[in-house]
Amino acid sequence: DSFAGLRTGSVFTPVTFERFERLLDSDGTYAFLIGGPADGVTAATVASIDQAAQAHGIDTVYAFDPRLDGKSLDIRTTSSAPLKELYTRLVEKLNKDTNPQFGDPTTDPTLFIYDRSHTASGVEDRIVGSVTSARDAENIDPVAFSLDVDALFASVPSVDTQSQFTFFHDAMNQRHTATYADASLFGGDVLTADDGANFVLQSVTYPELVNLLESDGEHVILFGGTWCHNTRALVKEVNRAAAASGVKTVYVFDLKLDGLSNAPAHIRDSASEYSYLYGDLVAKCLRTRRRGAGEHDVCRRDRQERALGLALHRADDAIDRHVTGLSGLERGRVRGGL
Repeated sequence: DSFAGLRTGSVFTPVTFERFERLLDSDGTYAFLIGGPADGVTAATVASIDQAAQAHGIDTVYAFDPRLDGKSLDIRTTSSAPLKELYTRLVEKLNKDTNPQFGDPTTDPTLFIYDRSHTASGVEDRIVGSVTSARDAENIDPVAFSLDVDALFASVPSVDTQSQFTFFHDAMNQRHTATYADASLFGGDVLTADDGANFVLQSVTYPELVNLLESDGEHVILFGGTWCHNTRALVKEVNRAAAASGVKTVYVFDLKLDGLSNAPAHIRDSASEYSYLYGDLVAKCLRTRRRGAGEHDVCRRDRQERALGLALHRADDAIDRHVTGLSGLERGRVRGGL
């Protein structure tokens, strides 16, 4: 779902749990919004936040919705211990501060400036500034809130951004290196600086995916994750082929909503109590589906059912190139693992 009344092209960039956590672990000063359309306070204030950000020359506020499905799967309040642990991990990072403010969903700041290297008198002080004046959607003082937001954005000369390429490059290369004792035997870096020159992959959240699948037009969607060796073997070729075919964006959706673990976060795992989320996608949206190896689907929703121009039948060739230099036996093991 999207925010009612929010202009097209607003400053907000939705991020998955994985990307949000990686931003918290990255150098730089970032503006964050925690909440989604189902949060009354957030829904009531996004327009004024957007307006204030524009006035201060801030073009990106990263928005993380703790309701991973956009509705009810809230990592802050869930009874699922593994998913509740995700919130605990975030709180531990956010509370490395001289004035810890996170840990209670009813009082957590929704808008804040964060810098993991920021200190006060030599002590970690990651929350550079925050807005706490909006607690109850029905009792927000719009004037006072706007003044607080204006003061927050005025407190920093600028904020940083991190590209989609940087996210995928760092996450995939780090995980590839961590998977193998000698990653160079399996192709070395998954993505290099050269791939960033024309990079079309874009990570999307579950609500964004639903919106895409329910919208008119033609969209190219890759189901895969940075954790998956199959995705890592294909992603360079997918990006190259898409860019060469004139595809402006390949939307990447990770069925593991936390970007790593299995059930309950993996919604295509029947052992997950939230597998109905994937079932809903299949039943309502994925009427045309092309399956590749492992975790990979390229999905099309178009009334004329036209060809996408991006075909994952090139997967075998991509994998061959990715493991160039391996012996026949080793190559067989890699390909057999798909």
